[in-house]
Amino acid sequence: MTTLSNEHIKNYLSSVAVKHFPKDTKVFSEGEDSNGIMYFVFSGKLMVTKTTGMGEELILRQIGPGEFFGELALIQRAPRAANVIAISDDTKVGIITKTVFLGMGNHSPGFLSVLLNSVIRRLTEVEEKVEERKQELHEMINQMDLYKSNTTNVNSSETPNENVGEGEEPPAELPIPIDPSLTGAPVETPKTE
Repeated sequence: MTTLSNEHIKNYLSSVAVKHFPKDTKVFSEGEDSNGIMYFVFSGKLMVTKTTGMGEELILRQIGPGEFFGELALIQRAPRAANVIAISDDTKVGIITKTVFLGMGNHSPGFLSVLLNSVIRRLTEVEEKVEERKQELHEMINQMDLYKSNTTNVNSSETPNENVGEGEEPPAELPIPIDPSLTGAPVETPKTE
């Protein structure tokens, strides 16, 4: 990030409040009020995670020295979209308020360019992850369709000669019957007289 060598940005960054986060400490949590603050990493590493609908923690990316995060809080007052957790023993983070942000932008338009490039890079990464997930989902659906097709073929082969063309022999192997009580299907009890 060569643009950050600009003296104005260095002056602003040296005047921001600094906070240290020990390992495994959250900087902020998903859903928390964004409070109009973004952050700059001076040292250490952080991990960005998001909770899935299934309650699992999905790792989105890592953040290291020289990177910004939480900048959307300066643009819109929406809840935080992810969790950010320190993963180094001591992570030093600068707290950038809207006033400091505007001052940096006014004195150095290059700062805004760096920030914009950072946001674009992250959006590209998110798009790539979405494409990966779509591909995984597509493969799972294809596997489910194949399974359903195989199940349908197995079930239809239970009726004699239904799927056997003229001059063809029925399949040599018949499926093993499954106990209906294991599948959740209603179990018919034999009538006793």
